[in-house]
Amino acid sequence: MEPYKAIILIGVTVCCYTFSGVSNVHATGRSVEETSQVPASSPDPSLIEPPVSSISVVPASAPSPTSEDINTGSNLAPTAAVYAPGPSQEDIDINFDSVTNIADLAPKFEHINKFDFSSMKIDTTAKDLCKNTDYNNECIAAILPDLQKQAEGEGGDGGIAPKDVMRMEAESLLKKANATLDYAKRVVEDSKTPMPVKEAMSICVENYDSLISGLEDAKMAMEEGDYGRLDSVLSAAISDVSTCSDNFVDIPDVDSPTASLDDLMKKLCSNVLAMSQKVQNR
Repeated sequence: MEPYKAIILIGVTVCCYTFSGVSNVHATGRSVEETSQVPASSPDPSLIEPPVSSISVVPASAPSPTSEDINTGSNLAPTAAVYAPGPSQEDIDINFDSVTNIADLAPKFEHINKFDFSSMKIDTTAKDLCKNTDYNNECIAAILPDLQKQAEGEGGDGGIAPKDVMRMEAESLLKKANATLDYAKRVVEDSKTPMPVKEAMSICVENYDSLISGLEDAKMAMEEGDYGRLDSVLSAAISDVSTCSDNFVDIPDVDSPTASLDDLMKKLCSNVLAMSQKVQNR
């Protein structure tokens, strides 16, 4: 009987174990099914909303410059460019009553080219005639004292006639020719002047004498209204001035002492010629 009891005990044990496993399976299945039927909870809003940046979208103002910035010049806005003023009227005023050194006049000739006459109160007729020349600034500068007297009322009421403007330009040219002749004579008479320069300047003296005679004739032609003669005399005057400078071509490393004045007088001769053509066509 003992063996049978042992077999029965084993059988009971196996049945209990089997029943227990089936129960666990049913419990587990029910738990999974119940779990799947429970709605999922809503996600945390902080996980789906975009993060908020701590940086402001409005740009911050630029920091004020420090003392170091000021000392070094950094962090400062660039300053406006500073322009040097143009030449003043004193820079272009030339006294031709007594020319002692042509070299002293050279800067004034350069200032004339840079001077702004547009802001000055100058007769309209004079401005128009000078604009018709090749050397507008030299044209106005040559007659500026006369134009200013006219603007101040010393020259009478009303505008200046074109013929009077031309006459003033020719008289200014004659005055410069006389001053140049006097200077050339002093150069020739100076004991310190090298002989080659003396010889060349002696020819210049003759040229300037001829120039002055021609300009005196031009003055008469203007008064008589003989423009053909006027044009012929002025063309010869340009040739007289050019001949003086040509005398120094064969002298090595030496320029004419009157070269700058020669250049100015040639320009004024050209201006009077242009004015003559303009006056004739009116």
